[in-house]
Amino acid sequence: MIQYTKRIVVAKRNYCVPAVLQMLLEHYDIYGFTQENIAEQLIIVPDNDDIDHSTWGTQVTNDTLNNFFDKNGIQLHEQFMHINNYIDEYYFEDEICNLLKKGISIICGFNYTTLFSNSEDTYRHVSIITNANSGKVTLLDPGPKDSGYKEVSSYKLFQAIKSAKDGLWCISKTI
Repeated sequence: MIQYTKRIVVAKRNYCVPAVLQMLLEHYDIYGFTQENIAEQLIIVPDNDDIDHSTWGTQVTNDTLNNFFDKNGIQLHEQFMHINNYIDEYYFEDEICNLLKKGISIICGFNYTTLFSNSEDTYRHVSIITNANSGKVTLLDPGPKDSGYKEVSSYKLFQAIKSAKDGLWCISKTI
């Protein structure tokens, strides 16, 4: 299992992407960024009853992360792999293992309710994938609720990513 940080950055409300990015940057020994100053550079939609909850939080679109890396002189590159690229959870787990072996960091976007069967939270969420093996995937979840390392079924994660119509954000060092 890959240890991403000496400490877990607990996300502020709607800041799961900035918190994950802070942990990922620290994994690559890039310091000086906080979830707050990362959030200032990204589009954050506050939670509001007048706005559909699926749009709350950080709005990541094509090149959002690459633009952040470039703007800050960070030698990382993100490539998005949509969940529809994978036939099933077995191929999905094999791909995760192959990416991790290559030293590629993986952030996954998923539906929290689908993954954790928690009816009180139907929001999209992100976590870092740190390991995959024998039908299980280990996530580093920034929370804010229940932050930490969690082992989940490959099948449930695959379904939760499909439910969110999301995928894997594969991040590697640029040369």
